[in-house]
Amino acid sequence: MDHGREDAESSTPRHTATKKGKKEKKRLKRSNREQGDTPDELEPVLPVASTSREDVLRAALLASASGRFFEDVKFHAFSRRGRDGSVTTPLPVLANTSLLRKASSYFDYLFANAGFAESALVDIDAPYPSERPKVSTDYDYDSDSDLEEDGDDEDDAVVDFRAQSNSEDTTDTSGECSGREPKQAVGHELDDQGRACNGNGAQDASPSSEVRPSRRRGRVVFLDGVAHKTWKAFVLYAYLGDVSFAPLRSEGKASPPVVGIQQTPPCSPKSLYRLAERYDVESLKALCRQEIMKRLHPHNILQEVFSTFSSLYPAIQDLELEYLQHHINEQVIKDTLPVWIAALARGQLPASSERVISALILSRLPVAVKPNTKSCPNGCTTSTYYCQSCGMTF
Repeated sequence: MDHGREDAESSTPRHTATKKGKKEKKRLKRSNREQGDTPDELEPVLPVASTSREDVLRAALLASASGRFFEDVKFHAFSRRGRDGSVTTPLPVLANTSLLRKASSYFDYLFANAGFAESALVDIDAPYPSERPKVSTDYDYDSDSDLEEDGDDEDDAVVDFRAQSNSEDTTDTSGECSGREPKQAVGHELDDQGRACNGNGAQDASPSSEVRPSRRRGRVVFLDGVAHKTWKAFVLYAYLGDVSFAPLRSEGKASPPVVGIQQTPPCSPKSLYRLAERYDVESLKALCRQEIMKRLHPHNILQEVFSTFSSLYPAIQDLELEYLQHHINEQVIKDTLPVWIAALARGQLPASSERVISALILSRLPVAVKPNTKSCPNGCTTSTYYCQSCGMTF
């Protein structure tokens, strides 16, 4: 058998197929570019690992001026907690993948790995999938204060009633959004399906959108363990390097209202710390840790140090324990500490609470001194030694 001839003959159709494949690839790429959904547009405009956040943001904005969509990924996150403890009402957050990848290398892995559903390119303007549940009982952070409680429904009803009473001249183009005419809007938001609405809830409409459906391609991610408010704060942090914090629930204070479009909406520092820990964002963890410590007070320190959140993050609990030891003589702490010890005895506190009580007890015990060592007349339990040969104090 003439192997050389066989190889030569078999190479011909392969070469022809390769040429045809290249032509077909170019044709599809040109067609996709005309429709505005080429996957190449989702590639980062700069190597984010070696570029500053400001440069990544600038490059993304410049690319958007040339027709590339700034937002190329949509996240769905739960926003409310039902009376039965389940989480409900997933809402969308649009983001830029390059800025997210700059904030955390986790997103390099998430978006690049073909084994993940999040790496697929889909229509990010499509509504929330009907086959996906809008309620979950698997949310693993029961004390997340960034989830709205169902008790706020009455206030929402009042707002909806006022919005409807002011929209007599509005044409509802979708059957789901309502509000004033688009020309009166001062900004854009997303409804629960992820579509652009004006500031009063009316779905934006234009002649071009009626003639041609959206072809915006991107990635869609469904978040099961992060609140919508927390995730939105993280996206804005990835953009701006800035974040606004709400008071701790133990402070008993209401979150300040957001005034103007220049202010980022506040979120829980504990919820955001939890997210930063998950995605290994050290700079954000430091901001959250600093905010948590700033909000500690003798009136809430016991509630915080014995909380489920602190039991999950020993680095935070150690700082809170240090604060507690420094303020242990405060009368409010002396009065309420026995209540927490009793709760520990009944098994009502997280497992790490024993460590807190043990550290408190050990910190109050006198330090053992060597025999024949003179005691301080003021009652101090530590001692300092003086070397008569060299004069060193140690």
